[in-house]
Formats: sequence, structure tokens, C-alpha cells
Amino acid sequence: MIKKTILFILILQYFCMSSNVLSARNIPKKIILNNMSYIYHANEDSKITVLQMAFYGGSSIDPTELKGISQIASRMFIQVSGTDNIKNVVSKNSICYMRVKDNYIVITIECLSEYFDDAVKIFFKTIRKPDITSMRVGFFKKRMRQVQKNLKEDYNYVLNEAIKMCFFKGTGYENTIYGNTESLKNIKKKNIANYHKRNINLSNMILSVSTDLKEDIISKIFNKNLKKFLIGEKQNFKNIILKNIENNIIRKKIKGDLCTIAYSFLLRFNKSISRKEFIYGKMLETYLGRGIGSYLWTLRAKENLTYSINSRVVFFKPFGYLYFFIKTDKENVDKTLNLYKKLIDSLNKGIDEKTFNSIIAYSTTSFQRQNEMKRALSYNLIFFEVLGLGYDFYANFTKEIKNISLIEFNKYLQRILAPSNRLSIIIGD
Repeated sequence: MIKKTILFILILQYFCMSSNVLSARNIPKKIILNNMSYIYHANEDSKITVLQMAFYGGSSIDPTELKGISQIASRMFIQVSGTDNIKNVVSKNSICYMRVKDNYIVITIECLSEYFDDAVKIFFKTIRKPDITSMRVGFFKKRMRQVQKNLKEDYNYVLNEAIKMCFFKGTGYENTIYGNTESLKNIKKKNIANYHKRNINLSNMILSVSTDLKEDIISKIFNKNLKKFLIGEKQNFKNIILKNIENNIIRKKIKGDLCTIAYSFLLRFNKSISRKEFIYGKMLETYLGRGIGSYLWTLRAKENLTYSINSRVVFFKPFGYLYFFIKTDKENVDKTLNLYKKLIDSLNKGIDEKTFNSIIAYSTTSFQRQNEMKRALSYNLIFFEVLGLGYDFYANFTKEIKNISLIEFNKYLQRILAPSNRLSIIIGD
């Protein structure tokens, strides 16, 4: 046992040393252009360029009667038309895809660096002047209805929607990005056109690029292709006051042999999330259910009550939530839930310094590893900007996490994991 512990510490030290090297190398910076700026990250590990193009807004500000419009609209904005353009994209292995989040939408362009100029030219034109027709709107609405049907049996999706409905009801954050039957009926061609006019502009845009290309080359490409975008206005987020949790236990039925048991905790911020609160959340996520040896691992290793254990922290600009979940057999639900509760309640007394230091080390390493690839880092740089943490949070993460004390973290544990802030969810047949 001692040998294994020593080996684990040596491996952990090695990864921590590696992560420090990563954070000091190729630090991202903001480049000022004529009408806007972009985040530039030099990375020569590959001859691939990844561009993230985000627009403030997202599904949280979609009108209730048009829920799902962000998903349909952003899908339409990246659909390349014209035979020559399609051939160009396919022959040069360029790809473009999108994601809709509660506070923003992101369009990602990936290609070989030598073709980046061509890819930007084609996709920027498509995004700036999408082919919006009633037929295409109808096609995407049909696909959305199929997605809605499939997600009804998705444990993780049902879990997250139940959490959001309980914590954020009436705020715009509680509804699915895929809309509902009634809202999809209401979405027409003119709604998509108005959405584009309101959201797709320079003032509402954030660009982040990770590339082996030089800064001056990227700036030249952007200056050439961004000048035709409208200046527009930035979308503002409204102030939201959350209500107290009305129901501490939620049960959802899904057909299957297993049950998912989860606990979720509301994260309240003072107007918007701070860097320290982001780090607290990532530390708690790491400690509770991230891999072998995490705090809740005893439910599997010792009690043999669960097949899987995991934890997630979800951040929005004004608030967020933490949840950890396990999958177990139906006959073990009550026993598992009771032990689950005891383990969480025991954290009210806090953790010791040894455990705290290991959380700091593992969280630091995990953060660096999660941001090692071009795709992940370029995306998270935008994510940090939207949250208001700043793109430079990435480079300063190691320094910031070292400034957190054991006393501070234990106070955070007691506040967040309090029974009054706790939501229990059981999903199964």
C-alpha cells in the first residue's frame, strides 16, 4: 500500500510539473483589429487551425413562444450552399459545426492551416448571408422533433432538464435548447431572419483561434473577411433573482434496467461568477466524483452499489449548479440513497489539509489537461470571456488556485452542500 501511495505521488508530481510547463508556454493574447479584437493562441503542435466564433445570447434569451430558435438558426447559418463552395470545403477537409449554450452560440471552423484563408472566406460568407428559406426551416424543425423524441430516453438529458426546471423556473434557463411542440410551430422564416439581424454582428461576436500560423497572417485574414459584417449591438443579459427551491426531491420515469440517482446543488453568484467561485466549483467537482479514488468512489469500491460515479459543474454567467450522479440497480435505490446522503452530510465538518492539497494538485493537472488540445482551449477561452472571467484566466489558473485557503474551501463546502441547497433526483422505471 505504501509503495502504491509513493508511486501515485510521484506520478502526480510529474503531471503537475508538466501542467506548469503548459501554462507558461504560448500564453494566449488579445489582438486588436479595426472594428473588434480576437484571442490568439500560438500552438505549433500540429498544422491545424481551430477557430471559435461565439455570439452572445444563446437559448436563455430566446422568447418562450420561440424556444428552440437558437438551435435552428445557428444550424442554418453554417449550411454551405453552392456546388463550388461545397467541393472546396470537402476537398480541403474543412469542417464547420455549431453548439448552442444558454448564454451564447458557438460556431467552430477547423481546417488544415494552409487552407484557413479559403475556409474563412467560405464560412464567413455563409454565416453573414445564410440561405434562409421556408423549406429549410421546415427541414430543421422536423429534425428537431426527432431529437426531442430521442432525448426523452436519455438519462443525462432528463437529469439536467429536471435540475434546470427546479432551480431556474421562469428565468429562461429552464427550457431545453430544442424547444417544444408549440414553440417549434411558431418558428417561421421571418423569425430566423430577425434572429440573424439581431445576433450576427461584430459587436456581439467573440473570436478565438489556436493555430500554428503567425499572428500577422491571422489578422490579415480576419481584416479582409470581417469588414462586411454589420457593427450591430451586443446582447445584454438581464438580472435574474432566483427563487427558493420548492421541491427537494424529484422522480422521473424512464424505461430501463438501471436507475440514476443524483444530488444537485445550486450555485449562486453575486451578479456574475468570479474566478474564485469558478475554481471552487471545479475543485468540488474533482473531489466528489472524478474518477477512481474520488470521495464517492466508496459507493463502488467498498459497497458495490453502483456501476458508475461522476460529477459535473455547470456555469452560467449569473449562476450555476453542481451535480453528481450514479447508476445502480433498482433494488439498491433506497440503500444507495441513504448511504449517499450520509457521505454528503459528513462533509459539513470539512476536509483536512492533506485532502485539500491533493484536490489542489489534481484540479490543477486536470484543468491543464482539459485545455491541452487546440479545440478545447480555443473554446474555453471564449467560455471564460462570456462568463466575464477574461481569456487570461487560463494562464493565471495555477496562480489563482494556489491563493485559495483550506478555511475558505471548507466554508464553501458547508454553504453549497447544505441540505437546504440540495436537490435529490431519481430517474428510472
